[in-house]
Amino acid sequence: MKPSLIRRFHLFLEIDSNCWDEELVNDVFNIRDANIILTIPLNNNVEDTWYWRREKLGNYTVKSAYLMIQESKTDQQLEANSGFWRKPWNSEIASKVKNFLCRASSNCLQIKDLLCQKQVQISVMCPTCNAHNETIMHYLVLCSFVASMWSCLNLPLLTGEFSLFPEWLHRVFEQQSTKNVYITVMVCWMLWKNRNDLVWNQHSLDSAGVIESIMSVLNQWRSVQDKTFDHFMGYMTQEDGDGHWNPPSFNSVKINTDATIFKESDLYIHVFVVRDHNGRLIEAESKCRRGTMSPDLAEALSVREALSWLKEKDYGNIVIESDCLQVVQAIRSSFICVSYLGRVVSECHCLLVSLRNKT
Repeated sequence: MKPSLIRRFHLFLEIDSNCWDEELVNDVFNIRDANIILTIPLNNNVEDTWYWRREKLGNYTVKSAYLMIQESKTDQQLEANSGFWRKPWNSEIASKVKNFLCRASSNCLQIKDLLCQKQVQISVMCPTCNAHNETIMHYLVLCSFVASMWSCLNLPLLTGEFSLFPEWLHRVFEQQSTKNVYITVMVCWMLWKNRNDLVWNQHSLDSAGVIESIMSVLNQWRSVQDKTFDHFMGYMTQEDGDGHWNPPSFNSVKINTDATIFKESDLYIHVFVVRDHNGRLIEAESKCRRGTMSPDLAEALSVREALSWLKEKDYGNIVIESDCLQVVQAIRSSFICVSYLGRVVSECHCLLVSLRNKT
C-alpha cells in the first residue's frame, strides 16, 4: 500500500457520509488490503486512541503481554529454559539472587546492549574492560575482569560452547557441586551489584574486594539458614568470623577460650590462653570435668571460668574471645534466656560488670 494513499484516506469515504466507499476501495487496492481497510470501523463521535490489540476489549493485561513475549522467543531460548528453573527455585539460594538469575536469563537486566536495542543513545562498551560490547553473557561470564575471579576461586569457567547466559547457567547447575553452584551464582549477583555501583556512583571494587564481599555474604546467608542459629540472640561485628588470631592493642592482653566434649567418656574440657599484644604466651589453664552437655553450653562455661579466674588477676585492659558465635551473641544480647545456657550467660554478665576495663 502506498503511503501517499494512506495520508489521503478521506478520499475513500462516501460524500456526506462517514462510511467507506467500497467500490472505490476495491478498485484501488488488492483484495487483501481492501478487506483489511473495510474492516476498520469509522465513527465521528469517538476520538482516535491507542488500544491493545492482544485483548479483544483493547485493554492491556500482563497475561497477554507475557504470552506475546513467550511467542516471540526462539526455540533455542525455550529449550534452554524448559524445566530448568525447578533446580534454582528449589535450592537454598537467597531469593534476591534467584530473582536476579531469572531476570538475567530472561534478558530483563538494564544491560547496555539491550538498552541500545531499545533505541537508548548510550555507549554499548563494557564499563569494566572497555573492550567488548556489554551483553549479559559478556559481563557476567566472559569479561576479563570476571575471568580473574573465576581463577582465584578455582571455579571452572565453562564458556567454550555457550553464547547465551541461560545455556551457561543451565550447565553450571547440571555439572557443578552444590557448593560451587552457590559460589558461582553469588559471583554473578555481586558482579551485577558492583557494575551498578560503577555506572551510577562511579565506585567499584577490584576483583579481590568483590571476592571478599561474595564470601562474606555467602557466609552470612549460610548462618541464617542454620536452624541452630538464633538470630535474636545478639548483634554481629566486623571481626566476627575472622579465621585468624589478631593481637590486642598495645598494653592489652587477649584471652581465648575453648571447650572440647568427649561423649564416649562423658567428659568435657575447657581451656583458656592469655597472650599479650606481641602474641607471647602469658598464662594458660585447662580443667577436665565430668558431664554431658551441648557444645554451646560447654563453650559458655569456658568463658565463665575465664572471667572468674580474672577476678584474682590485675592485667589492665583485657579482651575475651571465643570461637562459639552463639555464646558471643548471647553475652552481647539483652534478651532474657531461661535455659541452662541463659543462666551461665547471666553469670558471665555479672562477672563482666564486676570487672573494670574489660571488653
